[in-house]
Amino acid sequence: MRSKSLLLIFIFVLTLFARAQDNGPKMNPKEIKLLVDSLSAVLKRWYIYPDKAELISRTISVAL
Repeated sequence: MRSKSLLLIFIFVLTLFARAQDNGPKMNPKEIKLLVDSLSAVLKRWYIYPDKAELISRTISVAL
């Protein structure tokens, strides 16, 4: 019983620390576009199924 209580307290404290962390600055639209373009290029180059890579790339680009 004592070990379960300690485990629950430990998990609770961990969640408090996780919530206290700063997520950092937000990305602006130009940075987001650069990131998506970079990921799309890598996906198209290295993904084993080129037709699926193109589909995923278009889907990501349209979503933004």
